[in-house]
Amino acid sequence: MSDLDYYENPEYQNFLISSKRRELTPPEVVFKHFNLKEAVNLVDFGMGLGYFTLELKNNFRKTLGSGVQNANKT
Repeated sequence: MSDLDYYENPEYQNFLISSKRRELTPPEVVFKHFNLKEAVNLVDFGMGLGYFTLELKNNFRKTLGSGVQNANKT
């Protein structure tokens, strides 16, 4: 079993973009703990489906996302 098998599970994928997740971890609540007002660049490492990146676009003029996925499936 791979360390990422859970991540590829469709039920888990659906949870990651669900309203239940937003209820449990609202991005705006998470980000209020960071001083982003003077930030010019910000990198969201391991952005996955972009849950937090989508909220970051509200704070920055230009938002880019990039993800890396392991192509070596065994």
